[in-house]
Amino acid sequence: MNDFAYLCGRRRTMKKGLIIGIIAVIACCAVAFGVHHQMRRTAQMRAALAAFQAANQADSVFTTDSLAMELVRYYDHPLHFWTTSNDRLMAHYLLGRCYADRAKHREP
Repeated sequence: MNDFAYLCGRRRTMKKGLIIGIIAVIACCAVAFGVHHQMRRTAQMRAALAAFQAANQADSVFTTDSLAMELVRYYDHPLHFWTTSNDRLMAHYLLGRCYADRAKHREP
């Protein structure tokens, strides 16, 4: 009887260890996916900022502020600690340019 109880206890311990291992693998995969998604989002936002900055240097007229607002929201988010203050400043500057162009070209 002692052998049977010992084996049952050992199986339970092995099951718990297996379940904990599976949960750890799932958690690691979720974190890796989140990091990958965030890196991809950062690359997209940097590309959008560069394109918006190029349009500004070409002296384009900005008729909408939706992209600029999205850039400002992204770069002002407190969890995006890897963004630089220069990128944040540029996003705010481009939003100001959008507002200035919209005010300048508003029809009376």
